[in-house]
Amino acid sequence: MSRKFFFLFTVCLILIAGMAWGGGSSSSTSKPGGPVEITWVTYQIAPVSDNPSIIEMLNEKFNVKIIPWNTEAADQVTQLNLKIAAGEVPDVFRSSVDQLSTYVEQGVLAEIPEATIKTYAPVLYADWDKNFPAWRDLYKINGKLWAVSEGYSPNGSQRNAIAYRGDWLKNLNRTIPATLADLESLMYAFTNNDPDKNGKKDTYGLSVTGFKMVYGAYGTARGKWLEKNGQLEYSSISSEMKEALTVLARWYRDGVIDPEFVTGENKGGYWAISHAFTEGRIGLSCMGSWYHWKNVFNPNNANYNEMIATGQKDAAELITSGNPVTGPTGKKGLDGGTLVSAYLRCFGKQVEKAPEKMQKWFEIQNWINSAPENYYRVSFGEQGIGWELPYADSVNFPYKIPKRIWDEAKVTTEGGHTVTNMIALTGGKDPTWNAQGLYDDQINSKLVMPQPSASRYQTELNRIEDEAFIDIISGQKPISYFDTFVAQWRAAGGDVLTRETNATYTPSK
Repeated sequence: MSRKFFFLFTVCLILIAGMAWGGGSSSSTSKPGGPVEITWVTYQIAPVSDNPSIIEMLNEKFNVKIIPWNTEAADQVTQLNLKIAAGEVPDVFRSSVDQLSTYVEQGVLAEIPEATIKTYAPVLYADWDKNFPAWRDLYKINGKLWAVSEGYSPNGSQRNAIAYRGDWLKNLNRTIPATLADLESLMYAFTNNDPDKNGKKDTYGLSVTGFKMVYGAYGTARGKWLEKNGQLEYSSISSEMKEALTVLARWYRDGVIDPEFVTGENKGGYWAISHAFTEGRIGLSCMGSWYHWKNVFNPNNANYNEMIATGQKDAAELITSGNPVTGPTGKKGLDGGTLVSAYLRCFGKQVEKAPEKMQKWFEIQNWINSAPENYYRVSFGEQGIGWELPYADSVNFPYKIPKRIWDEAKVTTEGGHTVTNMIALTGGKDPTWNAQGLYDDQINSKLVMPQPSASRYQTELNRIEDEAFIDIISGQKPISYFDTFVAQWRAAGGDVLTRETNATYTPSK
């Protein structure tokens, strides 16, 4: 490729990326005495409208002019990097942990003074200091703080949801399983006993997200760094994982697992929808979190709405929640999030010359997290318009959430949801803020920061793991192949990451 062609190609990419983004420029400046202009990029599930009511409320309250750049969530990193390459850096933006050192090396980030957080976000500062004091050291490079996490969760963030087809349970006169043996019996019944009563053998027990229940029954989960004998071990190569795969391979051989599990449960659109579940193909799903479901979860959600849209009206019976099942040695659990979110909040280098932008941003985030009504205002809209009383209570999850009128997409178009609510208090079990029950029985990775060599090895290691798990579960390889997979994983860089992981790890007491 000639240099001329490469130059033109790069320019075209940048222009295309520019058209895909909403308005705004890193060069925006505030008029003396006027509102402080802040451009920002964050995760959003829909484009922000031209006159977003939630942003306008914040603009007036804090004397700012928030200018969000609309992005496609699935391709946000590429879009952002193209903008940065073109010299356009938003004032505040979302970054992944593994991108941080690259941005620092490129010189596009502003240092975050600890005093700024303490002064303009005292509620957040005090909470982080009390519950997760390591926050100030996690994202320091060369002694300077370059980012804060979107969430520190010393108790772990919420685990995955567990949803069963309630109508199938009713049709078969079955109950929610408590043990792995109970779960196995139910999965075979969902497969063989015509749970939807259509006279056809066209149902399965579970697909790929349901595997999490089996992993958890052996005290493990895929892709985690878990403590064993005072060291961190990669969960996917553990002896416990081999036991879990033995069960899944048998279930697949007996026709209990959806043969389409390789392509996943989601067929496109919103990522948290389990189409295999909503379309009546499987009876168990662990897709997403509590707020992606219905009945005992949230009155506005993706999976429930999908079922209603396809004519399934008996919503009260369609979705029933469960808890992790207990395995043969008494272990149980389910995928939990990391103790620290994988996503960060950074500021463009230009903010060092306009510190009021950072100050205002922290002030806004502090206000959002200072009282439930503030959180509701930006997360759900205005009371009476975006949400109303009474709260939606649940027998299984006594977390009070407003009865929502707007769904998440509508809130996003108005500048709410994660557009303006970009950072949070530490995760806990306060019933005002968090769903009870979903903080229990979690399997959390102990790894906080990625290993120095992760960027070199992780992609290939993931490929090796994915192929091995598919081959073993689908019966293309015997369970004995697991030992071959472990050796390949270690030789392909896994041993390097293991050494780096444990070099700075302090075993729990």
